[in-house]
Amino acid sequence: MKISFQQSLQRFNTFGVDVRAHMLCKADSYNELRKILKFAEHRALPVFFLGGGSNILLARDYGGVVILLEGLMDIDLCSMGSHWLVRAGAGVNWDGFVQYCAQSGLQGLEALAGIPGTVGAAPIQNIGAYGTEVADCLIGVEVLDRLTLTRYWLPRHALELRYRDSVFKSRHPQRWVILSVLFQLRERETCAQLDAKVREELGDHPQARSLTEITSAVRRVRNRRLPEPGHLGNAGSFFVNPVVDADCMERLLARYSQFPAYAQAGGRWKLSAGWLIQQCVAVGFRVSRVGIHTHNPLVVINHGGATGAEIIAFGGLLQRLVFAKFHVELVREPVCVE
Repeated sequence: MKISFQQSLQRFNTFGVDVRAHMLCKADSYNELRKILKFAEHRALPVFFLGGGSNILLARDYGGVVILLEGLMDIDLCSMGSHWLVRAGAGVNWDGFVQYCAQSGLQGLEALAGIPGTVGAAPIQNIGAYGTEVADCLIGVEVLDRLTLTRYWLPRHALELRYRDSVFKSRHPQRWVILSVLFQLRERETCAQLDAKVREELGDHPQARSLTEITSAVRRVRNRRLPEPGHLGNAGSFFVNPVVDADCMERLLARYSQFPAYAQAGGRWKLSAGWLIQQCVAVGFRVSRVGIHTHNPLVVINHGGATGAEIIAFGGLLQRLVFAKFHVELVREPVCVE
């Protein structure tokens, strides 16, 4: 177990916001994690679990205990005929895990290559890209219940996985700590259904390409739309694409002949948050040290030295502009930690 006090969290969040944690603890095992939680409870200190820092927004210095699950790094495979069960510890780097599966000839996660963060964070917001979500391959998770400090298994149906949402994010954001995640993947027997952008990147005969070639293509496509956090601080998409009802869709159709919209269950429609923002502000719109990316209006970037409060205020401005013009509410995707 490693403990430091008044530790800067700048290198632990992809926005690059420089705030400090009262205590930063690196747990190398389940038993160490339990000890840290007991310590925090005894001293009435709040606790926050930090994965890859790619979907959080640190608003200010954190007066409690920040825990890194750096020791939970194991990966186990179990053959089930044409399918494989793959269990990965919560601290495993997500993109590295996707690459490991692709190199092992296991299909199902390749469209999610290049997404920053850890395996343990992936189910929390049901990460997804290019027509694939974590929910498509996830079997369940092993968790630590913070109420009882015991660990147990939560099957997929108990996780309430939806578009960029889960029971961990909406209903019980503080109750469970994900220790490991179990996936069911398949051997490469059939051609994967690839997103149009990925097919174009692969060129001729995209369905014949190897899984590692597909993951490389996904990363290239992704990198053209998303800036590298090491160069421009960001958390990827700052807003989720809003899902609206038929009445809202009719109002929009009365004003705009063409705009990106995707039919959903129950007569609802998913809109492009990026397109909505584009109609409200100029390319590369910026206020002081915070702005939107020139190639992707859905990405809010820290041009250097911005505080969490500045980023929150900028996001709020975009929300107000979009609502004033379209009467559509944008929901922030990164979790705000205060």
